[in-house]
Amino acid sequence: MNVPLDGHGQPNPAFNHQRNRRKAMKSMLGLLDGAVADMRLRELEIAFLDTWLRDNEHHLSGDDDAREVLDFAQVALENQCADGQHIDDMRGVIHGILQDREAEAFADPTDSINYLIGLTHGVLADNHLDDHEIQRIDNWMKDVEGLEVADRWPVNVLRDRVGAILDDGVITEDERADLVETLQRINGGGLEEGVAGGMSSTLAITECEWVDFPGRSFCLTGKFLFGTRRRCETEIERVGGKIAGGITKRLNYLVVGGAESRDWAHSSFGRKIEKAQAYAQQGTGLEIVTEETWLDSLHGASA
Repeated sequence: MNVPLDGHGQPNPAFNHQRNRRKAMKSMLGLLDGAVADMRLRELEIAFLDTWLRDNEHHLSGDDDAREVLDFAQVALENQCADGQHIDDMRGVIHGILQDREAEAFADPTDSINYLIGLTHGVLADNHLDDHEIQRIDNWMKDVEGLEVADRWPVNVLRDRVGAILDDGVITEDERADLVETLQRINGGGLEEGVAGGMSSTLAITECEWVDFPGRSFCLTGKFLFGTRRRCETEIERVGGKIAGGITKRLNYLVVGGAESRDWAHSSFGRKIEKAQAYAQQGTGLEIVTEETWLDSLHGASA
């Protein structure tokens, strides 16, 4: 994919806006799907939808469906009507939106991944993962079988885990807890830390929205949901990047794996991040990026 650049060699702001708008739209659809996956709509889920939609209003401006769901959510919260006709109507509206825009979830692999990220947020929005929600994730996995996205992160991470959980027809509490942890790692952290929390609110992630590979040096830290460290390094080298042995002033990118705890400062890999932060503050040009940003750019470079 050819990314339009500005005069400084960075992605054009208009391109970034369009990209972020599309990402927000697909994530919203997944979020709605997850919120109603258990066939109910609880107050916590409504509050989650309300907060997320308000946080993303600038990306979703002009989207009538987003506006309608937000209006329903605000009326429900203002009147504390988590039960009754209003909620039934809201759930009906959400189901209608999902049905009308079903094709958007599979327009391309990136759209599907953003939809799945939204789905993981939605099923955990009430801090509980029930059997219907696990089944919904499994059904989504089956929907993308044979598509390119089936072999990408985080689809490849979830497919085997969910399949193993459902294989014997019994979901144990240990299996449920393990899947909750996996979903939280994929969506950037526990929901108690906020809708827009994610790792980026705790880690000193830079504002870099696009990673350039040819001739650039990379250092990886933490555990990656995409795969083993060697697999990640191989992908970087495939598109022209170079693997660095450690953090130096000449390093271009430190990529932080998405399977790590938000309590990074208290872990061994946190020392590497702190050293990178110090160099970045000195103006060396070093960028600290999340696994998600790295993967988005990797897929773009491969297109």
